[in-house]
Amino acid sequence: MNLEDEIIRAGKAKEVLTHEMFKEAVATVENVYLAAIRGAGFTDCATREKFALRYACLHDVLTALRSVLETGEMAQEQMSLLQRAKKVVGL
Repeated sequence: MNLEDEIIRAGKAKEVLTHEMFKEAVATVENVYLAAIRGAGFTDCATREKFALRYACLHDVLTALRSVLETGEMAQEQMSLLQRAKKVVGL
């Protein structure tokens, strides 16, 4: 994937991560999962594990989006450096 594509993807990831409805949905789901984990009985390992796995998957999605965002930010910096280098060289 080229730098421009990475920058575009980063913009889309940022839109998702900063969208109020997305943030609200993540917080709601996260709270439900944590409440289920806390509310599971001491011997109810299956329920705790089920909701712990769901919680981990939710955070895997967030991590993937943040990774796309960070990659795009690095691509933007690379593109800026390349443009400055071209000006110095005279291209």
